[in-house]
Amino acid sequence: MVNNTFSIQFFKLFFYFTLSMLILFSRSFVGISIVGFRIGEILIGISLVLSLVFLFIPKQTLINWTNFSANLLNFHKVIIFSFFLSLLLEKTDVRAIYVFKASSFIWVLVYLYVGVFIKKFNFFNKISAYYFWLILLLLYFLSTTLGTFPYIGQYPEIINNFFINYSDKVEPIKASNLLMALLFVNFLIYQYIYSEKIKLLGYIGNIGLVLPLLGFNSRGSVIFCFVYLIISLYYLKTYIRNNKVFSIFILLFFVLITCVSTIWIFGELKISTYEGNAFEEISTEITSSTKTAVERKNYNPDSFLSFYFLDGRVYSLDGTTDWRLDIWQDSIDIQIESNKLFYGVGYENLLEVMNDPEEPGRYGYDGLNEHVHNYLINVLARGGIFLLLITLFFWLFLVLNFYKINNNLFIISIIIPGFLNALIDVCMESVQFPVIFMILLGMTFNNSSKLPEFDNIKK
Repeated sequence: MVNNTFSIQFFKLFFYFTLSMLILFSRSFVGISIVGFRIGEILIGISLVLSLVFLFIPKQTLINWTNFSANLLNFHKVIIFSFFLSLLLEKTDVRAIYVFKASSFIWVLVYLYVGVFIKKFNFFNKISAYYFWLILLLLYFLSTTLGTFPYIGQYPEIINNFFINYSDKVEPIKASNLLMALLFVNFLIYQYIYSEKIKLLGYIGNIGLVLPLLGFNSRGSVIFCFVYLIISLYYLKTYIRNNKVFSIFILLFFVLITCVSTIWIFGELKISTYEGNAFEEISTEITSSTKTAVERKNYNPDSFLSFYFLDGRVYSLDGTTDWRLDIWQDSIDIQIESNKLFYGVGYENLLEVMNDPEEPGRYGYDGLNEHVHNYLINVLARGGIFLLLITLFFWLFLVLNFYKINNNLFIISIIIPGFLNALIDVCMESVQFPVIFMILLGMTFNNSSKLPEFDNIKK
């Protein structure tokens, strides 16, 4: 019994440390090499092993332990089986490590059950909620104190040198990972800090603080954060209605902290231009498709929210958006032309659409990009329409399962902003984002009928 308790405590501390590093240092942390393997590769390897174990656990045992529906479990297993079906159809060499890197978006789904495990064994409490709240504030400090274009938030010299020496990439946190950190910390505040005033102050205050930082990095993430705020306010409506005076104070506090954060980031922060011509070259490459298309037709297109239709394709007047649209549509065209639309192209090689020598801008400013920046397009490319439909059913039954257990749809306050962000960025194909995302979703399943309202949480 003592040994079991010690093991759980050790695992808890190790989990805290890993999660803290994922939130604070994101891509730089997962790029650290340990005994020849990067931390990101180790986390994907763990998810791969857990996924294979998952296949052999009796369904009823899983249902009893997680309270998940048979449909949800079945679709998850079909997603895993689709990978092995693809290996057979494409005659893939399974000895190639890239095969498992390219399929990481399949294996990371198993962290959903890790979240359930963590919730069942009470890994978090009020103290840990305050601790991760401080981690979020530290992340904000690191992200706004130093900065150079195209990122703000360079690390202090000692930390930067550490990652230069031991990681394969030094990258300040991206908007998608910052948004996920916000979702995670706010859930802990909501779930484990029982003082309703502190809870609401922290929950809304964190959004106001982080919102301008998201705006600096990604306009899309700002929209997703607003969606998160609106959905959250809906589930806080009972408390807001019963505490009108304090809620007005919170609204004013939200406006104040958002303004202060905006001034701090956009007004006071000194941002130098990126040294070198690499970024300028890529920016020119990114915007060229829109410019060329418009000049070729010699007209000003009628656009809606910057989007317009031309020669059977969708374009955008925004260069970055147009860059993504070009990749997504080319990816689908390549699948259709090669008769790979139903089962996909498999996992053995880099996607052809990202390896086009005539489109060097797709490699990104650092020349290392290999992702289409869209979760569903990537699923479609790798596993075809078959895997895409199965994946969508998995997410649908995840929401329905939560509703059945909790009699509400609070989980969509996490799924919608996270999922939307995965449609415009490298999220589910990375490591840090899906690990936190899936663990967080698993933690929302408390296997009780308790409503996610502040006034229903036991004091």
